[in-house]
Amino acid sequence: MTYKLRKVAQRKINRYVRQMNRNLKEDNLWRGRFVVHQVYSDWESFSDNSGGRLQVALNVRDKKTGVNRSFYFDSYDYPWKLFSEVNDFIIYDSHVWDNIQEVKEDTTDWSKVR
Repeated sequence: MTYKLRKVAQRKINRYVRQMNRNLKEDNLWRGRFVVHQVYSDWESFSDNSGGRLQVALNVRDKKTGVNRSFYFDSYDYPWKLFSEVNDFIIYDSHVWDNIQEVKEDTTDWSKVR
């Protein structure tokens, strides 16, 4: 039973990550410059075997500067936490907005860069 619950939780988190990557790829400003990857996952069953909790480590990367940031995401967290963490990375950690003109003039399609 817990194996099925783990798979359901993993699918849910994978859906959130795919949606986030799709949104970043189709965004007119970023054009795939940022990408989110899952690094690690761990399933913890409850003591009464009524279910469990999946925790994953996600890594956000800026393809242009190579800046990375890892954070944890839980299967009980709402999707807005993932979007909030990625937004904080873009605003505060990657220092994208230091030169606004450069961001607006950059026409590179980062979705094709690995």
